[in-house]
Amino acid sequence: MKKNAAGKGLVPAAIPDLTIGLDVGDRISKLCAIDGSGEVVERSAVNTTRDAWTKRFGGMKCAQIVLEVGTHSPWMSRLLSELGHQVIVANARKVGLISQSDFKTDKIDAAILARLGRVDPKLLSPITHRGRESQIHLVTIRACDTMARGRPRLIACVRSTIKSMGYRLPKGWPARDCGSAFECDVAESDSDDSAESKSCLANGLAPTVFDCSSSLQSS
Repeated sequence: MKKNAAGKGLVPAAIPDLTIGLDVGDRISKLCAIDGSGEVVERSAVNTTRDAWTKRFGGMKCAQIVLEVGTHSPWMSRLLSELGHQVIVANARKVGLISQSDFKTDKIDAAILARLGRVDPKLLSPITHRGRESQIHLVTIRACDTMARGRPRLIACVRSTIKSMGYRLPKGWPARDCGSAFECDVAESDSDDSAESKSCLANGLAPTVFDCSSSLQSS
Protein backbone atom coordinates (compact mmCIF):
# COMPACT_ATOMS: atom_id res chain seq x y z
CA MET A 1 0.00 0.00 0.00
CA LYS A 2 1.07 3.61 -0.61
CA LYS A 3 -0.36 7.11 -0.17
CA ASN A 4 -2.22 8.69 -3.08
CA ALA A 5 -1.21 12.00 -4.63
CA ALA A 6 -3.39 14.01 -2.27
CA GLY A 7 -2.05 12.17 0.76
CA LYS A 8 -5.58 11.49 2.03
CA GLY A 9 -5.55 7.72 1.94
CA LEU A 10 -3.93 4.51 0.82
CA VAL A 11 -4.15 2.92 -2.59
CA PRO A 12 -2.97 -0.57 -3.55
CA ALA A 13 0.58 -0.87 -4.85
CA ALA A 14 0.91 -1.88 -8.49
CA ILE A 15 0.52 -5.63 -8.98
CA PRO A 16 2.80 -7.18 -11.63
CA ASP A 17 1.08 -8.75 -14.62
CA LEU A 18 3.17 -11.87 -14.11
CA THR A 19 5.15 -13.04 -11.09
CA ILE A 20 7.29 -16.18 -11.24
CA GLY A 21 8.53 -18.05 -8.19
CA LEU A 22 11.53 -20.32 -8.64
CA ASP A 23 12.63 -23.00 -6.21
CA VAL A 24 16.19 -23.55 -7.39
CA GLY A 25 17.69 -27.03 -7.31
CA ASP A 26 21.21 -28.05 -8.21
CA ARG A 27 20.01 -29.80 -11.38
CA ILE A 28 16.31 -28.99 -11.75
CA SER A 29 14.44 -25.83 -10.69
CA LYS A 30 10.68 -25.73 -10.10
CA LEU A 31 8.66 -22.84 -11.50
CA CYS A 32 5.30 -21.38 -10.48
CA ALA A 33 3.86 -18.45 -12.45
CA ILE A 34 0.98 -16.29 -11.14
CA ASP A 35 -0.87 -13.65 -13.12
CA GLY A 36 -2.08 -10.25 -11.93
CA SER A 37 -5.29 -11.69 -10.48
CA GLY A 38 -3.44 -14.25 -8.38
CA GLU A 39 -4.24 -17.30 -10.50
CA VAL A 40 -1.60 -19.93 -11.21
CA VAL A 41 -1.01 -19.96 -14.94
CA GLU A 42 1.96 -22.32 -15.10
CA ARG A 43 3.78 -24.96 -13.10
CA SER A 44 6.83 -26.44 -14.74
CA ALA A 45 10.50 -27.27 -14.33
CA VAL A 46 13.66 -26.02 -16.00
CA ASN A 47 17.21 -27.38 -15.96
CA THR A 48 19.56 -25.39 -13.77
CA THR A 49 21.93 -24.34 -16.55
CA ARG A 50 22.65 -21.06 -18.32
CA ASP A 51 21.52 -22.36 -21.70
CA ALA A 52 18.24 -23.69 -20.34
CA TRP A 53 17.45 -20.48 -18.48
CA THR A 54 18.35 -18.28 -21.43
CA LYS A 55 16.07 -20.33 -23.68
CA ARG A 56 13.22 -20.40 -21.13
CA PHE A 57 13.23 -16.76 -19.99
CA GLY A 58 14.86 -15.01 -22.94
CA GLY A 59 11.87 -15.09 -25.27
CA MET A 60 9.13 -14.00 -22.87
CA LYS A 61 7.82 -10.60 -21.86
CA CYS A 62 9.21 -8.85 -18.80
CA ALA A 63 8.14 -10.47 -15.54
CA GLN A 64 8.85 -10.20 -11.85
CA ILE A 65 10.92 -13.26 -10.91
CA VAL A 66 11.57 -14.38 -7.33
CA LEU A 67 14.20 -16.91 -6.30
CA GLU A 68 15.92 -17.90 -3.07
CA VAL A 69 19.46 -16.89 -2.22
CA GLY A 70 21.88 -19.78 -2.72
CA THR A 71 24.82 -21.15 -4.67
CA HIS A 72 23.28 -20.44 -8.09
CA SER A 73 21.44 -17.21 -7.29
CA PRO A 74 24.34 -14.80 -8.15
CA TRP A 75 24.63 -15.85 -11.81
CA MET A 76 20.89 -16.46 -12.11
CA SER A 77 19.94 -12.99 -10.90
CA ARG A 78 22.45 -11.36 -13.25
CA LEU A 79 21.29 -13.42 -16.22
CA LEU A 80 17.60 -12.74 -15.62
CA SER A 81 18.26 -9.01 -15.22
CA GLU A 82 20.19 -9.01 -18.51
CA LEU A 83 17.17 -10.67 -20.14
CA GLY A 84 15.02 -7.74 -19.02
CA HIS A 85 13.24 -9.18 -15.97
CA GLN A 86 12.76 -7.65 -12.55
CA VAL A 87 14.55 -9.99 -10.14
CA ILE A 88 14.04 -10.41 -6.41
CA VAL A 89 16.49 -12.59 -4.46
CA ALA A 90 14.73 -13.71 -1.29
CA ASN A 91 16.43 -14.47 2.00
CA ALA A 92 14.46 -17.65 2.71
CA ARG A 93 15.81 -17.99 6.24
CA LYS A 94 13.92 -14.86 7.20
CA VAL A 95 10.70 -15.96 5.52
CA GLY A 96 8.79 -18.00 8.09
CA LEU A 97 6.33 -19.39 5.53
CA ILE A 98 9.27 -21.18 3.91
CA SER A 99 11.84 -21.85 6.64
CA GLN A 100 9.27 -22.96 9.26
CA SER A 101 6.81 -24.73 7.00
CA ASP A 102 5.75 -28.30 7.90
CA PHE A 103 4.77 -28.97 4.29
CA LYS A 104 7.96 -28.10 2.48
CA THR A 105 8.19 -29.16 -1.18
CA ASP A 106 9.75 -27.57 -4.24
CA LYS A 107 6.34 -26.82 -5.79
CA ILE A 108 4.99 -25.24 -2.59
CA ASP A 109 8.11 -23.13 -2.06
CA ALA A 110 7.96 -21.84 -5.65
CA ALA A 111 4.29 -20.88 -5.18
CA ILE A 112 4.98 -19.12 -1.86
CA LEU A 113 7.82 -17.13 -3.41
CA ALA A 114 5.59 -16.07 -6.30
CA ARG A 115 2.66 -15.03 -4.07
CA LEU A 116 4.80 -13.09 -1.60
CA GLY A 117 6.64 -11.37 -4.44
CA ARG A 118 3.33 -10.44 -6.07
CA VAL A 119 1.86 -8.91 -2.91
CA ASP A 120 4.86 -7.27 -1.21
CA PRO A 121 8.51 -8.03 -2.05
CA LYS A 122 9.62 -6.66 1.33
CA LEU A 123 8.13 -9.76 2.95
CA LEU A 124 10.93 -11.71 1.27
CA SER A 125 13.73 -9.76 3.00
CA PRO A 126 15.40 -9.31 -0.41
CA ILE A 127 19.18 -9.14 -0.78
CA THR A 128 21.40 -7.71 -3.51
CA HIS A 129 24.28 -9.80 -4.83
CA ARG A 130 27.75 -8.48 -5.55
CA GLY A 131 28.67 -7.74 -9.13
CA ARG A 132 30.50 -10.33 -11.22
CA GLU A 133 33.92 -8.74 -10.69
CA SER A 134 33.46 -8.57 -6.93
CA GLN A 135 32.35 -12.19 -6.88
CA ILE A 136 35.51 -13.23 -8.77
CA HIS A 137 37.67 -11.42 -6.18
CA LEU A 138 35.82 -13.17 -3.36
CA VAL A 139 36.19 -16.58 -5.01
CA THR A 140 39.93 -15.95 -5.42
CA ILE A 141 40.29 -15.08 -1.73
CA ARG A 142 38.42 -18.23 -0.69
CA ALA A 143 40.51 -20.38 -3.04
CA CYS A 144 43.73 -18.94 -1.62
CA ASP A 145 42.46 -19.59 1.90
CA THR A 146 41.75 -23.21 0.98
CA MET A 147 45.24 -23.60 -0.51
CA ALA A 148 46.82 -22.04 2.57
CA ARG A 149 45.02 -24.50 4.82
CA GLY A 150 45.91 -27.50 2.66
CA ARG A 151 49.52 -26.54 1.81
CA PRO A 152 51.17 -27.92 4.99
CA ARG A 153 49.48 -31.30 4.50
CA LEU A 154 50.51 -31.44 0.86
CA ILE A 155 54.13 -30.64 1.72
CA ALA A 156 54.16 -33.26 4.49
CA CYS A 157 52.66 -35.81 2.09
CA VAL A 158 55.37 -35.23 -0.53
CA ARG A 159 58.20 -35.34 2.02
CA SER A 160 56.97 -38.56 3.64
CA THR A 161 56.43 -40.19 0.24
CA ILE A 162 59.99 -39.36 -0.84
CA LYS A 163 61.41 -40.63 2.46
CA SER A 164 59.53 -43.92 2.05
CA MET A 165 61.55 -44.44 -1.14
CA GLY A 166 64.83 -43.83 0.64
CA TYR A 167 65.40 -40.27 -0.53
CA ARG A 168 65.09 -36.76 0.91
CA LEU A 169 64.00 -33.48 -0.57
CA PRO A 170 66.52 -30.60 -0.51
CA LYS A 171 66.37 -28.22 2.43
CA GLY A 172 64.18 -25.21 1.75
CA TRP A 173 61.77 -27.08 -0.50
CA PRO A 174 59.23 -26.26 -1.95
CA ALA A 175 61.02 -24.12 -4.51
CA ARG A 176 61.36 -24.56 -8.26
CA ASP A 177 65.18 -24.76 -8.19
CA CYS A 178 64.90 -27.59 -5.64
CA GLY A 179 62.75 -29.43 -8.15
CA SER A 180 65.48 -29.06 -10.78
CA ALA A 181 68.14 -30.36 -8.38
CA PHE A 182 65.86 -33.24 -7.54
CA GLU A 183 65.49 -34.16 -11.22
CA CYS A 184 69.30 -34.27 -11.59
CA ASP A 185 69.47 -36.69 -8.68
CA VAL A 186 66.79 -38.78 -10.40
CA ALA A 187 68.88 -39.07 -13.56
CA GLU A 188 71.75 -40.60 -11.59
CA SER A 189 69.53 -43.24 -9.96
CA ASP A 190 70.50 -46.89 -10.57
CA SER A 191 66.89 -48.07 -10.56
CA ASP A 192 64.64 -47.25 -13.53
CA ASP A 193 61.51 -47.80 -11.44
CA SER A 194 62.80 -45.60 -8.64
CA ALA A 195 63.79 -42.89 -11.11
CA GLU A 196 60.36 -42.97 -12.71
CA SER A 197 58.61 -42.68 -9.34
CA LYS A 198 60.83 -39.82 -8.19
CA SER A 199 60.41 -38.00 -11.51
CA CYS A 200 56.64 -38.25 -11.17
CA LEU A 201 56.80 -36.68 -7.73
CA ALA A 202 59.24 -33.98 -8.74
CA ASN A 203 57.34 -33.01 -11.89
CA GLY A 204 53.86 -33.41 -10.41
CA LEU A 205 53.52 -32.77 -6.70
CA ALA A 206 56.47 -30.45 -6.24
CA PRO A 207 55.35 -27.86 -8.84
CA THR A 208 51.82 -28.08 -7.45
CA VAL A 209 53.00 -27.02 -4.00
CA PHE A 210 55.19 -24.32 -5.54
CA ASP A 211 52.30 -22.95 -7.59
CA CYS A 212 50.10 -22.85 -4.47
CA SER A 213 52.79 -20.87 -2.68
CA SER A 214 53.20 -18.45 -5.60
CA SER A 215 49.45 -17.88 -5.84
CA LEU A 216 49.24 -17.06 -2.14
CA GLN A 217 52.14 -14.62 -2.33
CA SER A 218 50.76 -12.83 -5.42
CA SER A 219 47.34 -12.54 -3.76
